[in-house]
Amino acid sequence: MFKSSGLFKEVRCPQGTNCALLSCIFSHAGFKGNAEDDASVTPAPHDLTSAREPDEPPHKKRRLSPIRQGTDGDRDKTKLAPITQSTALKTSASARNSEPEIKLATREQADQKSSRVRSPPASVDRTVSPPLSHPSRKLGDAQEQKTPSTRNGTEIAARLATLPKESLTPRLLNPNPAPHPVRLAILKKIHEQVTRLNDEALRDQGTRRELVLSDNEIITLALDEEEKMGRENPQIYKNVVGHRIQRLKKMNLEQWKSSVLAEFEKKYLPPKKPTASKERTIETGLTAQQEIAVLAHIITPLKGLEAHGYVTTAPTAAEIKTAEDGVIAAGGFERCDRCGTRFQVFPGRNSDDTSRTFGRLTSTENGCTYHWSKPFRPPRSSAGVGEQESYYLCCRGAIGSKGCTQAGDHVFKTSDVKRMASALQFEQTPWPKDLDHPRGPVTFDCEMGYTTLGMELIRLTAVSWPQNQQLLDMLVRPIGEVIDYNTRFSGVSQEHFSKALPYGAEKPEQDDSSSEDGELAGEPLRIVETPMAARKLLFDLLTPETPLIGHAIDNDLNTCRMIHPTIVDTVLLFPHPRGLPIRYGLKMLTSKYLERSIQTGGALGHDSKEDAIATGELVRFKVGEKWKHMRLQGWTFQDAKLVPPAEPVKKLPDVSKTLKRPASQLDSAVEANESVG
Repeated sequence: MFKSSGLFKEVRCPQGTNCALLSCIFSHAGFKGNAEDDASVTPAPHDLTSAREPDEPPHKKRRLSPIRQGTDGDRDKTKLAPITQSTALKTSASARNSEPEIKLATREQADQKSSRVRSPPASVDRTVSPPLSHPSRKLGDAQEQKTPSTRNGTEIAARLATLPKESLTPRLLNPNPAPHPVRLAILKKIHEQVTRLNDEALRDQGTRRELVLSDNEIITLALDEEEKMGRENPQIYKNVVGHRIQRLKKMNLEQWKSSVLAEFEKKYLPPKKPTASKERTIETGLTAQQEIAVLAHIITPLKGLEAHGYVTTAPTAAEIKTAEDGVIAAGGFERCDRCGTRFQVFPGRNSDDTSRTFGRLTSTENGCTYHWSKPFRPPRSSAGVGEQESYYLCCRGAIGSKGCTQAGDHVFKTSDVKRMASALQFEQTPWPKDLDHPRGPVTFDCEMGYTTLGMELIRLTAVSWPQNQQLLDMLVRPIGEVIDYNTRFSGVSQEHFSKALPYGAEKPEQDDSSSEDGELAGEPLRIVETPMAARKLLFDLLTPETPLIGHAIDNDLNTCRMIHPTIVDTVLLFPHPRGLPIRYGLKMLTSKYLERSIQTGGALGHDSKEDAIATGELVRFKVGEKWKHMRLQGWTFQDAKLVPPAEPVKKLPDVSKTLKRPASQLDSAVEANESVG
């Protein structure tokens, strides 16, 4: 490469004395105030072929306007073209290649030119128009880039205005997942596929304008894709990008528009404010007593569901002893329920209580980094090609990517029934001693937190069905030391426990104080000191024949260490097509069948009362459907009691056509049979 520092040393600086550059590539000799510079600069040898004098500064070639034929007045009106850096370079190049040179008309004009202070280049003040798109885009697209607000309002204008201008060069990563030539080749392949898909969207007349990317947006998108894969998977970088390029090749137009729309809304559009939608009212056409009567016909039998977590028999003492020995042999080592790391639990430690051993409850060498949401697997397309990549809903990260959430401690839970019974034994719902009337159905929901014994009960809520009147709503102090309240899902925090009142205490005076972070305000919750006490309060509402309603009720029953024979589980009422253990979530079922949004608190977590009411309404929806089928079969109500359909009278078959005997003999045979009967 040749140096460019001496190419312009004989060209006078366009800024003149106003130039603020420390190392300007143009000449400043001859300007007033640069005497020292003039003295220090060695004069260049005089070119004998030049038209200028030896002591005269070199002239910069200027392109003059064509000299028109006419009077001197007309000639004086001819103006010179503006001088810029680009025109100077073009002029000097053309002067070297052409034999005749355009010279100034008179020496006076040359002197006047050399003594005049030149104005700044025109490119400093004029507005630079953006480059045109690739050939597939017409002039209309170029104009659309100049005025992006015509694409989709101010959001598109802000999108293009804030997007930095980048070149198709891999960004710096540490560690570098691959050599620069390899990354550049991969980046170009990604850019090629993204450009192809964007061109298809551009040619499609049904594509929304905001889904058509500009050239700079395509480059940025390709850079983001390559950087993300290189940063999250440096060890298997080539394999990951290879799969990604193949998916882009198989992606159809609808999938591409969906991915661009999701990325556009995530980055550039403000979060949508929740709109108050009209909730669907469940109308069964029955009274409360009639609904309870129909509910008895959709009770879920537990027989055969033991393999899916439903407990029907309490573990024996020998089985519990085996589980305890296993915990001792493990030495307190567990596997984190969130990130999968092996860590150690230290029960008995409590940094808030000086009477116990001081220290953390778990080992936290590397910390807990995880995705708090479950993986989302998009459905297959009808064509069977172009399957979209699964990702986490929390951050839209790919499966296997590094977690987006950081926690101070690792946590664990156990699904082994024997080990759960070692902390608190299971107990069947007892028959009350003074039962004077049947007890109505109950809907309940539990919230759990992580402790040194696994996942334990920290909140219990119960409401009547179908009235949805609150029966219980209390905090529960767990047996083990709390590691994490699991607030994002439980909705319970340390603040709730610190403000809670003992269960059964008198109601305090009106408290208008509210939490700064938007948590529960007003009257504080009641609290019981042990899970056994909470279970006892729930038993007081039930009998073994009372329908107990819940969503994924096996988790709630196991957390309370309860065995209840009469249950109604919405997971089983609305089964997944692939069967257990795959289940639909309560939020999805509520949105689909009730047209209602729940669990919208975000990081503040769920509300167990809201979940319990939503579960009860789903059961009412199913009761309404069940009653439609029963009514068609002939079921009726008499004094709020279901009456089965009457059995139709069976007619005797006409045996005269099948037996070859006289009718008189057949009549006598029938009379004989009736007398015997």
